[in-house]
Amino acid sequence: MKRILSILFLPLLSLITLFSQDEETLITISGHRISQGEFMRMYRKNNSQGISEKQDIDEYLDLFINFKLKVIEAENLKMDTSAAFKDELDGYVRQLVKPYLNDPGSYEQLLTETYDRMKKEIHASHIMIMLDEKASPEDTLAALNKILKIRDRCLKGEDFPEMAKKYSEDPSVNQNNGDLGWFGVFRMVYPFESTAYNTEQGQISMPVRSHFGYHIIKVHKVRPAKPRLHVAHIFVRAPESMSSEESLLAKTRIFSIYDRLRQGASFEKIAIAESEDKSSGINGGELPWFSSGEMIPDFENAAFKLNEPGEYSQPIQSFYGWHIVKLLEKKELKPYEEERPYIIQMLNNNGRTQLQQKIYISKLKHDHHFTFFPNNYYKIYDLVDTTIFSGKWSRDLTVKNDDVIFTIGNRKVCIADFGNYIYLKQRPVEPCNLNIFIDNQFNTFCESELLDYETELLPEKYPELAHIVKEYHDGILLFDLTDKMVWSKAVQDTMGLEQFYQQNRSNYIWKERAEAFIITGENKDMIEKAGILTEKDGRKKKFTAEYLKKRICPDDISGHCLSFISGKYEKGDNLEVDSTDWRSGTGRYFKKEDETGFVYIKRILRPAIKKPDEARGQIIADYQAFLESEWLKSLKITYHIEINQELLKKLKQSDG
Repeated sequence: MKRILSILFLPLLSLITLFSQDEETLITISGHRISQGEFMRMYRKNNSQGISEKQDIDEYLDLFINFKLKVIEAENLKMDTSAAFKDELDGYVRQLVKPYLNDPGSYEQLLTETYDRMKKEIHASHIMIMLDEKASPEDTLAALNKILKIRDRCLKGEDFPEMAKKYSEDPSVNQNNGDLGWFGVFRMVYPFESTAYNTEQGQISMPVRSHFGYHIIKVHKVRPAKPRLHVAHIFVRAPESMSSEESLLAKTRIFSIYDRLRQGASFEKIAIAESEDKSSGINGGELPWFSSGEMIPDFENAAFKLNEPGEYSQPIQSFYGWHIVKLLEKKELKPYEEERPYIIQMLNNNGRTQLQQKIYISKLKHDHHFTFFPNNYYKIYDLVDTTIFSGKWSRDLTVKNDDVIFTIGNRKVCIADFGNYIYLKQRPVEPCNLNIFIDNQFNTFCESELLDYETELLPEKYPELAHIVKEYHDGILLFDLTDKMVWSKAVQDTMGLEQFYQQNRSNYIWKERAEAFIITGENKDMIEKAGILTEKDGRKKKFTAEYLKKRICPDDISGHCLSFISGKYEKGDNLEVDSTDWRSGTGRYFKKEDETGFVYIKRILRPAIKKPDEARGQIIADYQAFLESEWLKSLKITYHIEINQELLKKLKQSDG
């Protein structure tokens, strides 16, 4: 949505102006009319934050007028026309409109569809004809015709497994004859899953295309879904490639483990020590949660026969070896609201949230009467050549072509628009079928145009969005101009800052302070020795952290035997310094966590004026306040302010 600022913000400004014209004017600033509605929205918003006490209308009116003066000044300085301003606002607008560019109903539809499917499991077989996602129309048609003929033969009575063995291009067909076993929701790609769930028991579906190719699906049975299981297992390897002697040893070993379990041995400890599934063994054999169809059949059948947590199976053999399965937890399907968080998580994990966008785009096409003109669109095939794959295609043949390829509402989109889109988007890519490439680009282009068109209507459909964007617009201008006139100026204007300091030196006074050392350590005896030495030499210039440590703990290479902090403290700056009698010398010893310490006051300093570097932060803040005050005085001279006192009185009465 690269044009989002122009298509949303300009109509937004005019829309807010229309809103303002329909409301009484409360404030006029040199011809700029501000409605009672705008003022009251901001007043209520700023007094509903719970941050401070509620301001009355008169107090807030002064702040609001100051705010508006700065914004109007920024607009008069054309700050809202700069590229930096537009880019910043554009970024905010993109984020603000996102929640409005979706259909909550379509997402809820996807969630409830998933929940309904979670109630059932399907036993099905399939036949697949492989087809690349970027296959040419000719190859696509050939694959479709091929699978339709296979389906027709199956419908006439030919054996589905035999047809699968003969024609299916699924690599697993040699092991399963096309039989996929039982599966539930999320086990298959979405188009395949949807077709399977929408095919009646005993029927063969029409072809469905996934990113693998075309499939036909025969649904053998449908049953209520089994619960999700959480199990642990102990595993002993015994693949088919093992010798008979090794297989016998594996069997003997698993049954020996089973006997030990029956005698009371810990399942978890045996799994940790002896299971040959090392990834689960370290966790006591614990496996991730699974549903029907996610594990190999032998393992799954044994697991689903377990009824109570803690129950374990007899040794069972699978393709991989021997297992003993223990049930940890079982989850039956809960009511929709309880399953909803899990469904959302699974939709996100499986990338199915993209389906919501497709549903939303379909809805936009319907709502805005999207009309496609294929005869005009197909002309584009002759106007784009393979240089597009190297990123060097020229749009000369499309730039003036006004043949309409689709309409959205009252907007006409022509070949020139689409040509410009693919021209700007082109990058070196792997060559493929040109027409398929163009079609993919066109689908993305259509989606973009539909979203742009819907975005253009948002301010009218959602007035609150218009107000929010206006607040961002004014907020950015306020920040940029205040930074220029106050914040950065106060930091950069060294002469003005120095002059302000000299004129207000009496505002920057140190109160009485204690110049002190705070000395702590873990060894109490060492601290007491440090206290004696500090009392003796603390006032000498040579008394430093190094001087003290060298005499108290000379063998400490790390230098961490003592902590030595020196500073100048006003009352209230430091709890330990405050706890002294505020006289020169060593104060009482104190305990702090695992350490012992003391405060030594070297001297008490009388009140004094702070040097500029000692009060720099405070001086800058005060100078900024001074600059802002002077700036506002000049703005109030520059701009004429009128307040509708009668309307203001009514607002105060209604608010009171």
